Amino acid sequence: MKRRKASAKMTTVAHAGWMTKSPPEQKLNTPFKIFRSHWKRRYFVLRKPSGSLPDQYELHYYKDERCSRPKGFIDLEQCEQIVAGLDSDEFPFLLAIKTFYKNRERTYYLAVDSDQEMNTWVQWLCHVCGLKPEDP
Repeated sequence: MKRRKASAKMTTVAHAGWMTKSPPEQKLNTPFKIFRSHWKRRYFVLRKPSGSLPDQYELHYYKDERCSRPKGFIDLEQCEQIVAGLDSDEFPFLLAIKTFYKNRERTYYLAVDSDQEMNTWVQWLCHVCGLKPEDP
């Protein structure tokens, strides 16, 4: 029986759960029109890598809960604003993460299934980004 080597990069999961992510803004037909058909349900994992700085966290998203291959990540080091409770007919529990990197702004719209889930994600994200939650 062979022993597997432990991963050199261990992480601590702070929070995880399902959210539905919008496509990049340039793929939306207009900045304010949000089409559900282009959105993808992803499993998000907020983690603190071992050996990282005290307030350094990573937000990766995956196709499923096995977390075998990341589909992408949101760079929380560049996070400028977290907005909760956006108004949308399609998504009643919608939040946004606004980032700014290399003179380019990107807003990630994320929908969850309940008000409680939205509040939990917003609290975690604001905590790790050093921000206060904002209402639209």
